[in-house]
Parts: sequence; structure tokens; C-alpha cells
Amino acid sequence: MAHPFYCLASLAVGIGVNLLSIFVIYTVFDELGAPVSFVDCLILVPFPLLLSLLPLSIGGWGVREGALVVAFGLISVAPEVTLSTSVIFGLVLLVSSLPGGLLLALPGARTRPAAEVQAEGRSPAE
Repeated sequence: MAHPFYCLASLAVGIGVNLLSIFVIYTVFDELGAPVSFVDCLILVPFPLLLSLLPLSIGGWGVREGALVVAFGLISVAPEVTLSTSVIFGLVLLVSSLPGGLLLALPGARTRPAAEVQAEGRSPAE
């Protein structure tokens, strides 16, 4: 088993990223003038984001939009506002991921495989 610190750190980062995603969606709804509270987003957003991770489409596009439209339809938010919010959120994700993608495209940016490191007698976490 990995060191407990790494497990807790991974859990904290995962929770933080999801809370930031929920906050971004709430902020977009607020800017579009939708009657949505942060608590609504806290309750309704996680499941559609989880659904968008299923390998049904490229980057979750379409799945996320449909799931969010259905979820926010439960509290009577107009489908066009929810669809706009989801598309804006997707574009924010795309733009914010570009710098990392460009860095990975640089020669030598990738790390060595864990098997290669273990062959040297070290653990991958060192």
C-alpha cells in the first residue's frame, strides 16, 4: 500500500478539484442570471460530472450537457441556460488544460515508466 500521506493528499486534491468545478458551474449560472444557489449546484452537479467520465464520448461532451440539463430541469432551470452553462464550463476546462498539454508535448517532458525506476531498486514515489 502507498504511504498514507499520499493517499490523503490525493483525496484532498480530488475533493478540491470537484469543489472548484462545482463553484465554476455555479459562477457561470450566476453570471447568466439563473435562479440557482450554490447548494443546488453542490447537490446536482457531482453526478453529471461523474457521468461525463464514462467513455461514451470525447471528453464527456454531450453526456455532461444532457445530464446537467436533466438535473437542473428538476429545479425548473431553463434547458438553454443549463446547456450554455455546461458548454462554457467545457470550454473553461479545455482552455485551462492547454498549458499542461503543451508542456507534455515538449521533448523529454514525460517521466520514465515506473517499471524502469523499480528496476533500479527504487520505489516510484522516491
